Amino acid sequence: MPSKPSIRDIAKSCGVAPSTVSRVLNNRAGEVGEETRQRILDAMRRMNYRPAQMHHAPVDKTYTLGIISGISSSSYYVEGYFHSLVDSLLAVISEHRHNGLIFASHIFHEAPHQSIRAYCDGKCDGLMVLAPGIGSPLISSIQERGFPLAVIGVSGEDSSVACCDLDNTHAVCIAMDEFLGMGHRQIALCQGPPGLQPTEIRRSAYLDALSSAGIPVDEQFISPMSADPQTLGEWVRSMLRELEVERRPTAILCFNDTHAGYVLDALRSIEARVPEDISLIGIDDSGSAHFEPPLTTVVQPYREISVCAIESVLSQIAGDGNIPQSALLQGQLIRRRSVAPPHH
Repeated sequence: MPSKPSIRDIAKSCGVAPSTVSRVLNNRAGEVGEETRQRILDAMRRMNYRPAQMHHAPVDKTYTLGIISGISSSSYYVEGYFHSLVDSLLAVISEHRHNGLIFASHIFHEAPHQSIRAYCDGKCDGLMVLAPGIGSPLISSIQERGFPLAVIGVSGEDSSVACCDLDNTHAVCIAMDEFLGMGHRQIALCQGPPGLQPTEIRRSAYLDALSSAGIPVDEQFISPMSADPQTLGEWVRSMLRELEVERRPTAILCFNDTHAGYVLDALRSIEARVPEDISLIGIDDSGSAHFEPPLTTVVQPYREISVCAIESVLSQIAGDGNIPQSALLQGQLIRRRSVAPPHH
C-alpha cells in the first residue's frame, strides 16, 4: 500500500522548502507568492495530500460545531429553508451536548485563504457548510487543512467530503407526478438562483419528467434563475399576458416555498386564482402551511439531514474512519389546497 504524501514530498515536487508548504497550509497571507501558493495547492490536489487530522486532548476541545452559510444573518430569523435547517442543526448539536457557532455571512464570501483562520483556528472542532455555490473554493480550503467538515446542500459527487442533502431528483419527481396525475401537461418551472447545485438538479429532473411524459419543453415556461421576487414576479405576469389562455401553464413547480410565495403574489396581482386557474407546488415546507391557499409542498427532512451531517463531523473529530458519511434523503409530498385538476 503506497504511503501517504508528506509535506516534504509536496515541497520536493514543487521545488520549495517544507516551511513554505507549511505556510500555505496555515494560510499565512503575504508570506508566499500567489503563483507559488497555487503551485503548492495544485500539487496537494494532484498527490491527494490531506493533513493528518488533529486529535486534541479533551482539554483542548471546544465542544463547539460551526455553521457557515452565505446568507445574511437576518435571514436566519425569517421562515424558510435556512431558518428551518439552522434551527434543526442547533437542536441536534445541543442533543450531543455541544455548542453551535454561526459565522457571519461576509466571511463566507471572502477569499478562503484569507478568511480560513476564522473557521479553523480554535473556535470550533468541526464545520457544517450550508449550500456552497458550485465551484466554491471554501470546501477545498477547509479540506486542505484536514478540518472535520460536512456539506449540506450538495449531492455529494466528491467522495472525499461528507455531503448530506435532500434527494432533489426524487423531490421533483414526486411533485411532477402529482401534477401529471391530476391531468396537468402545461407545467412551468420557477427556478432557483444561479450557481447552486440544487437549481441545476431540479431543472434537469423537471426536463426528464416532461420527456418521460412525452411533453415538449416550452422555454417560456421556465423562469430565469433568480432569487429576486421582482424578476420572478415579472416572469409570471409576462408569461400569462403574452400567451393565449389555452397555451398558458396550468401548473407551476417552484424551486422552494419562498419562490412559491413570490409566484402567489404575482398571480394575485393579476387576479389569477390558485388552484382554480393555476396549481402550485413548492419544496421545503417552511411556513407554507400558512399561505392562502395552503401550499402543497415536498417537505425537507431537516432533522435527518442535520443528524447525518453532525454525526459525520463528530466521527471525523473522533478519528473513527477516513471515509466521510454522505447521504441523499428523500422528502415527502404534503398535500394541501394549492393543486387541482386543470380547467382548460
